[in-house]
Amino acid sequence: MENIGLPKSIKPRPYWVQYVSTYIVFFLSLFIGKIRVNGRHNIPKEGSFVLASNHFGYFDPFVLVHAIRRPIDFIMQKELGIELHFLFAPMIYGAILTDRNKVGPSTIKDSLKSIKKGKILGIFPEGGITSTVLTEAKPGAVFIASKANTKILPVSISGGEYAWDNMLKGNSSIITINIGKSFGPLEIKGSKEEKMNKLESYSKELMCRIAALLPDNKHGDFTGEKTIKKYRKENPKKKRDAQSMTNKMAEKLNLTDAQEPLILALNKKLMADRKSIQQNDNDLDKEAMKDLRVKYRADLKEILTADQIALMKSERKNEK
Repeated sequence: MENIGLPKSIKPRPYWVQYVSTYIVFFLSLFIGKIRVNGRHNIPKEGSFVLASNHFGYFDPFVLVHAIRRPIDFIMQKELGIELHFLFAPMIYGAILTDRNKVGPSTIKDSLKSIKKGKILGIFPEGGITSTVLTEAKPGAVFIASKANTKILPVSISGGEYAWDNMLKGNSSIITINIGKSFGPLEIKGSKEEKMNKLESYSKELMCRIAALLPDNKHGDFTGEKTIKKYRKENPKKKRDAQSMTNKMAEKLNLTDAQEPLILALNKKLMADRKSIQQNDNDLDKEAMKDLRVKYRADLKEILTADQIALMKSERKNEK
């Protein structure tokens, strides 16, 4: 379907409208697929910041609101337009419009106003959906963050690029959102040339920080950048091995001395089987994983008591 232009009347809506819309997004997210969020502890507890994310798919704004759980004022490029069936989102939620090639005075003014109100400003540094791998950033995110003297929160989204096609085919998607450590505020001073160099340098740093949160095959223009390894160390993956799983279950389910070694052996088998069907960093064969989970739960029932199974189901429900 052909894109249509965005109405000039689009502006960030009142906070209460965005707040109610956030809960609507939670509901709609159930139809998109399974959304996994890692690194929520990196989200600033209060105050404003610039959220910068890669942009591979149409549902990216939805899943970001789902992950952050707070209203976000997104910047949208008015020249690119939007497909008609997605127009309802910016019309209801609102957005800050900008020119494709430069950040105009009105965009800066509206962005700083949002940040001054303590809101989150959402920017896709690449300037729209340009690819399914990372491309070079435009300087807008870094420029506005430096003007507002606020931090930037790097976020990655993977799997969302397939969500729309999967929905049309009646399939579910697995979308992974990784939230990195914030950095800044950034100071950009000096001559015109020095400022341009700093904008370019910080923009590259931002994209490398986002790349560090994505699988290697999504790095695109930043493939092989040495700083990615450094930024990955700032966001280590949560260790999940058979022993730590067993320790957690022993604590929560009050496993007996006889049950614990049986659960440990079962968890080791689960990890080994999971690894054998893993395709790449984030994507798993869904059918094989489903069968594996069914078998694992059936084996658990052979070891646990009825009370422990009921407790485990309650714990899962609370986590969700």
